[in-house]
This record gives sequence, C-alpha cells and structure tokens, in this order.
Amino acid sequence: MISLKELLIESKEEWKEPTFEAEESDFEMLADQLDISLDKIKEAFDEGELKRLMPSVWDKLKNCDCKKANSFKDIVDLSQKLQKKNPDYKSNWKQFKKDFKNNKPVKAPIVMKYGDDYYLVAGNTRLMVAKLMDVSPAIYLFVY
Repeated sequence: MISLKELLIESKEEWKEPTFEAEESDFEMLADQLDISLDKIKEAFDEGELKRLMPSVWDKLKNCDCKKANSFKDIVDLSQKLQKKNPDYKSNWKQFKKDFKNNKPVKAPIVMKYGDDYYLVAGNTRLMVAKLMDVSPAIYLFVY
C-alpha cells in the first residue's frame, strides 16, 4: 500500500506547475491520438495537481521513452530522431541536467489518467534526465 507521505511532494520549489497553454500542441496531439475533445482535456487539466511519480505509474506510462534512456547518449540519440521528424523540436536536456544538479525548479511533466492508462502529455525529456540523475520526479496529474 502507498502511504500518503510517498504521494506528497517534499518541496514544491523543486517542481513548477505547468500551464496548459505552454504545452497546448502536445495536448492537441493527444486529443487527436485518442479522438477526444481538447476542450474537455483542458477542463480536466484545470482540476489536476502536482503528485510524486510513483514507480507503479512510471512503469505504465504511455508516450514515454524513459525505458530507452540508459545514458545521456541515449537522450541525444532520441532527441536527434525527434528533430528529424519535427524540425521545430528543440531538446533542452542539458538545461534540465544543469537545473537538477543545481536544485533549480523544473516544470513538472504532465500525465493524464485515461481509464486504466496513464499518458505522458509533456515532459519526456525531463523524465529521462530525472531518471538518469536519480531525481524523484513530480508530475502534474489529471484525470480525464
């Protein structure tokens, strides 16, 4: 059983709440992928909150490359593949690594619970860097 303490975020300063607007293109892709309403996703997002990412949820995340990232070279390779697909894609893994190292706040990845599934909406790179730096990530979790 998961204790309440495990779900609490020790310091809100280490993770910043994301905004819908900053990640809107990712929400649009997810809405298309799942054939659901973007407006209803926004309504659900507004009810979300920061939570500690539990290993049981992390293992179930869809749209996440964390299992592929065992080194920073893997992150670079994945970033290059994404950039080939989308020239506008910019990887900021180096900044996340620097921020984690210097205990600076990072915008929390966004996860949507949809039925029994958990979808990573935004924050793939943040999660990969957190994993490699052994940082216990928080997520902004909402239920659709």
